[in-house]
Amino acid sequence: MRLCRKFQGKTDKGISLGASRAEVVAVYGPPDRAAGEKTARAETSMDHATLNYRTLGLSFALFRDKVSRFTLDVPQPDLGSRP
Repeated sequence: MRLCRKFQGKTDKGISLGASRAEVVAVYGPPDRAAGEKTARAETSMDHATLNYRTLGLSFALFRDKVSRFTLDVPQPDLGSRP
């Protein structure tokens, strides 16, 4: 991973660029949705992956199991809890 600039920001629970998938899941729990892809040169199970926490408005992009980008958005309702 190559950082274009020295972004020092963190989420409300201390996750920053370079954090591992395990660190994200340890503080936020399992994602609402996860997606990933393996490339021909992959040394790990997935080179690129995304962890979406829709109800929190958070999304983490991972490259080789490390956070390479995260975005904040308006939280979405948990559609599974509707009566």
